[in-house]
Amino acid sequence: MGKKKSGEDLVLEDGYENEDLDRSSSGDVVEGMTQERDPDTVMTEDVPKNMEKSIEKQVTQMGKQTAEKLRQYPQEKVLIPVDKLNKHIQDVVVGINGWNFQIQRNVPVELPSPVVDLLERAGYAPTRVR
Repeated sequence: MGKKKSGEDLVLEDGYENEDLDRSSSGDVVEGMTQERDPDTVMTEDVPKNMEKSIEKQVTQMGKQTAEKLRQYPQEKVLIPVDKLNKHIQDVVVGINGWNFQIQRNVPVELPSPVVDLLERAGYAPTRVR
């Protein structure tokens, strides 16, 4: 369905007018639809501070548990090559369940085998070294 401008109003080819479509300044409105928010999905109150602390505590605890499990896996010594297209990016950051690794490229490092697997699946081509 096409649209034609008629003054300030929008006139659709079928002859119906819709003032809301033309007056949206956000540019997010798709033809034939007005921008609305579902009242059930809009938070009317700020998140309580104690809830933020609780979530942060849970994530921290999950990260610690992940670290404990990762320590049980065999370590592999690998080297992540420099990215030919992005030579200025010196580090690779990978995370598993809230536990993050920042790995310098072109430097041999020892990592748990699940992290090496994740790097391989992500296309970073870690090379095993002795």
